[in-house]
Amino acid sequence: MEKVSTKKEVDIAVRFADAVKNMDMQMLDELLEEPGDYQITDETTTANTEVNRLDADKAGFLQWLLQKRLATAVYDISFDQCLHCAIGNPVVLFNNGQFPVNTRDMSETSKTGLMLDITENKIKGIQLCFTFIGEENKCNFEYVAHLMQHYMEKGINYIEAHAKAAELYFKFKK
Repeated sequence: MEKVSTKKEVDIAVRFADAVKNMDMQMLDELLEEPGDYQITDETTTANTEVNRLDADKAGFLQWLLQKRLATAVYDISFDQCLHCAIGNPVVLFNNGQFPVNTRDMSETSKTGLMLDITENKIKGIQLCFTFIGEENKCNFEYVAHLMQHYMEKGINYIEAHAKAAELYFKFKK
């Protein structure tokens, strides 16, 4: 049975999202519990195309998030719920799921959200989330295949269709 987010959890998720968008580190510090269970990524390993997920404490998470936020503007915020590891927990999607983690491989899902584990009005954990109740999250290659089909129906050969579709898709994702 799926959990339904409470009004209080939704309010905390909205406050968290606003704090990230506005880089309000004081609000983030107040919302996040210490100690907590926070997940970050290490994208320095360029040999591996998959996102390397790491556990972090509150300070490490805030440092990672600030670094990501300084490099990327937040222009869109949406909310959903987790459908896999913590069914019903609130999930915040920034920039259509492209912040703070941007997919780098065709086999990865196209969106990443931040799933909030909220207890007693505090966020005690944040995990990367890829499966949502209200929003489909296809793999990148599925979108490219759809675009390829469109080009091939217009008479473009497979190789050119693939090149055009991949270029267009990843240009749009940025």
